[in-house]
Amino acid sequence: MRKKGEFLSNMNHEIRTPLTAIIGFSESLTEPNITTMEKMDAVDVIVNNSRVLLQLINDILDYSKLEADKFYIEKVSVETGDTVEGVKSKSLLSHSLT
Repeated sequence: MRKKGEFLSNMNHEIRTPLTAIIGFSESLTEPNITTMEKMDAVDVIVNNSRVLLQLINDILDYSKLEADKFYIEKVSVETGDTVEGVKSKSLLSHSLT
């Protein structure tokens, strides 16, 4: 029971943080003197935090399925060569930008 309480306490924080950012930056878009760049930055924050929140909710739902023994793992074929090449190219790109 204690572990569940800790989990819920942590989820409380994890859900409120991106939700607060989404609300705050959404409200900032209603300001009359906001620049186009500020609007673009606010939209980026909203989209990124929305994705974080969606992933968190998906994780919670997966956890619930695990607890209820209703989580199924699907085996799929993956072309690892393409994945490795993608990681390499992103790594090289990030190093060339620094």
